[in-house]
Amino acid sequence: MTHFEQGAIIDNYQIAGILGSGGMGQVYRVEHILTRRQDAMKVLAGGRQAAGGQAQRFLREIQLQASLNHPNIAAVHHAFWMDDDLVMIMELVEGETLQSVLQAGRPSLATALNYAKQVLLALQYAHEHGVVHRDVTPANILIAAGGVIKLTDFGLAKAPRDMRLTQSGAVLGSLYYMSPEQVRGSATLDERTDIYSLGAVLYEMSTGKRPFEAGDPFSLMLAHVQQPPLWGYRHRLAEINGQIAELRARLGTAAGPVGTSKRRTIKKRWRQSSKPRFLRRSQSRTMHGTCQLLDSLLF
Repeated sequence: MTHFEQGAIIDNYQIAGILGSGGMGQVYRVEHILTRRQDAMKVLAGGRQAAGGQAQRFLREIQLQASLNHPNIAAVHHAFWMDDDLVMIMELVEGETLQSVLQAGRPSLATALNYAKQVLLALQYAHEHGVVHRDVTPANILIAAGGVIKLTDFGLAKAPRDMRLTQSGAVLGSLYYMSPEQVRGSATLDERTDIYSLGAVLYEMSTGKRPFEAGDPFSLMLAHVQQPPLWGYRHRLAEINGQIAELRARLGTAAGPVGTSKRRTIKKRWRQSSKPRFLRRSQSRTMHGTCQLLDSLLF
């Protein structure tokens, strides 16, 4: 059994310290002994004997994330077995998770839209390459220096026609952000499940509240299928007016409160981007239109 401790040499990497740990394993800060590049090393807890299909899931995470090359997706550089331990070497993102940011308070509207648009660009690229993330949550969205977003943790991701990590009736994903299709355990999830999850994240960034809260997992899952969000957006209209006026001023356009027509448009789009119904098949299956929607809210 390999001992992962500070100063240890693992393959060509020296461990500088631990970045975090959880049920899936540990993440370390490492340095390549030749290039001196700082990276992150993720090690699966339990190795080959990991329970509950975690070894298979981690291997799929490595393979799918390594196949994607986009500035808003954390890059995978290398992977290898060390004795019975599966190790992934990935881009070291110096920053914090969106989850940590939200715990300290909601961001401004402009910042929330900027973060959402970057995640959309990452998802657009992944979807164009046949990868559905299936676990878009604040914990899996990293914010690097300069506000650059990095989407990470493709442990539940799925490629086309790959049924190995999909079982009918199985619930995969984070309960607060999962789509109605995930709640139902659908075996045919497509890219729209990621759009829904990001809609839930954007809702939380915008209102400071998750779309749904419940006392038990069953009620929470049922809410995604049957209920509208618990928290409204009306209490933020004054803030929206002020921030749009500020953005207009920066762009050199006429500032002032949002008119009735514009408020109706914002309300309509807000509802569409935070309710389960926006996953209807009549909606666009690409991200382009959604990015345009986010752009339009800035003017």
